[in-house]
Amino acid sequence: MKKIKEYPEGDIIESAPVILTEEVFYQQHLWAYADGSYTISDDYGDHEEADKEDVGEFLRLSPQRHKEYDAYVAETGNDPCELYYVARKREVTQRVELHLNNYIGASKFGLRLSKVTLPSGEDITPAQCLADHPKLAEFIELKQQSGHYILDEITEQVLRECPEVEDWQDYLSTVFVNAVWDEPIPEEELRVTLREKAKRSLESNQ
Repeated sequence: MKKIKEYPEGDIIESAPVILTEEVFYQQHLWAYADGSYTISDDYGDHEEADKEDVGEFLRLSPQRHKEYDAYVAETGNDPCELYYVARKREVTQRVELHLNNYIGASKFGLRLSKVTLPSGEDITPAQCLADHPKLAEFIELKQQSGHYILDEITEQVLRECPEVEDWQDYLSTVFVNAVWDEPIPEEELRVTLREKAKRSLESNQ
């Protein structure tokens, strides 16, 4: 097959995982074009011209390649090509209490944060929040500026209109916020799910 750099717009008619080494897989894609030509591409977008013999071999080998990949995933719980439609992240919600201070400049730069009370009742400093709870810090847009920790451009008015804020007080000192972010599902938990999916795929294709 001849490698080509430019190719017309086409459609993928078949994809298959290919073993590179014992534990390394990559995907190949068979493309068809309006002029009757074909190419085979890899995950990096590199295409090679394919003739009818190449196309026939690709289609003939595809079921076996998928079966070998299923067997690998069923044994290891690893899905290097990410072929299985499973949740890889989950949404996390934490109801935290933000202790805030108003100051000259808050209406422009954002409110000052003095501490955060976590759902466990533990109080942490803004510095600890940035260092140990980066997802929470990102959600509340916490940053350090001129020796202070502020909620970047989060003013009193912005907080009033924020749907994640509860128990608003006219005298601003503390607010409860339902902070939401995504976290990856623990690796071992994901492997269990992938093994089960792969085993079911193998059973259905016997």
